Amino acid sequence: MSSMKRLALLLTLALVVAGTASPISKVLELLGGMEEKTKKQGKEADEAIKEADDFCHRRSDDLGYSIKTSTSEKDDLEAKISKSASKIESITTTLQETAQSIEANEAQLTKATKVREKEKADFAASEKDLLDTMDSLKRAVAVLEKEATDKKGQSESLLQVQQAP
Repeated sequence: MSSMKRLALLLTLALVVAGTASPISKVLELLGGMEEKTKKQGKEADEAIKEADDFCHRRSDDLGYSIKTSTSEKDDLEAKISKSASKIESITTTLQETAQSIEANEAQLTKATKVREKEKADFAASEKDLLDTMDSLKRAVAVLEKEATDKKGQSESLLQVQQAP
């Protein structure tokens, strides 16, 4: 026991034995009441501190979990960003290659078109010459056939002359 409790107890006993209520006994009584009240308030304060401590620990655990979860989500998002950036770079490269290929193909198409136009013009000129030649030959054949029918008698005699030798 503490020395104050002992003193309060001794004084209380002395007053009880004396049977009179003195101001000292009243003070001791008040001190005893204050001691009980202080102990009660101390217990209440301890409980409040324990509750606050428990709350702080729970909150700390919750925040720690939240931080871990957010860090994991951040890492996942950074990985997605990196993957997307890689895809963008790949698609950009493919797009540039395709644009160059289209440009090269258009140049080849233009060149081939010019060659075809030249070949078409050459063919048209050649065809015209051939048609003119065929037309000339048809007219020559017609003239020869006409002369042959006009000179049928002469041609038979020519035939006989050639067979006579």
